[in-house]
Amino acid sequence: MGALFFTLAGPVISVFSKDPVVLAMGSAFLKISSFFYIFIAFGLVLNRGLGGAGDTFVPMLITLLSLWVYLVPMAWWLSKYTALGVRGIWWAMATSHAVNAILIIIWFETGRWRKRQPEACSNKPLNP
Repeated sequence: MGALFFTLAGPVISVFSKDPVVLAMGSAFLKISSFFYIFIAFGLVLNRGLGGAGDTFVPMLITLLSLWVYLVPMAWWLSKYTALGVRGIWWAMATSHAVNAILIIIWFETGRWRKRQPEACSNKPLNP
């Protein structure tokens, strides 16, 4: 999908708007973010898989780190102190997916998540 969105960025954005400014900015955004779609896939699948295995705390911390410790300061810095401007925000957003995926893969590979057990489902009604 990343290769498709990179190649067809203009036509994809034109579905939403014909405004040349929107087309230019949207195409630039898709071309930047499309390289990081593979990280989004790994991050989401492993995050949800770990949650299903009963390990929700560490994935939550990893998400917190990748969003608030990395993404927000990096977006601010790249947009304010580099020539990237708004594109710096897009690069920060895209790379935060890579940070999230790399950290979640590292956690998954440690195997420590296997010690957690999901809570058993109960057939009892919630309000007896």
